[in-house]
Amino acid sequence: MPNVLTTDTQELGAALGRPRQYLSPNIFSVYGRLSVPTADSFGKVSLFVSYAWTDKQETAPGSLQEFKGTSNVWEPGVRLPSYGLISASLDWKNVLGTSLDASVFGTNLTNKQYVISNSGVFNSVGAQGNIFGEPRMYGLRLKYNFGN
Repeated sequence: MPNVLTTDTQELGAALGRPRQYLSPNIFSVYGRLSVPTADSFGKVSLFVSYAWTDKQETAPGSLQEFKGTSNVWEPGVRLPSYGLISASLDWKNVLGTSLDASVFGTNLTNKQYVISNSGVFNSVGAQGNIFGEPRMYGLRLKYNFGN
């Protein structure tokens, strides 16, 4: 009877222990909303704050092999570092008793520079590049509610 555990199957089993591409092992967020007591004629005011964490991740698990005697991997930038982002918004619903809602918001309030991907072409062309996440942004949202 032939061996049912072929080399391909054994390699597949070994690959299952490798990190997954672009899959962070730990992602979490915490948030809170504080409602400010106001008169109905003024509208409803609240402050929302959030913190989101993304753990380190691998972009090409097959390139994680290290050169002998070093911690250098085959492809620079293959390990993306972890990062955390803080965002907030100040919301005012039914502004002065009207049907208008207003919100001032900010994302990445600490202006954290973080990498979300790499070029993945180092072994082909000998150059490596990164793709960065969004910088700090501020904005204003206005919404008008028609009808009831």
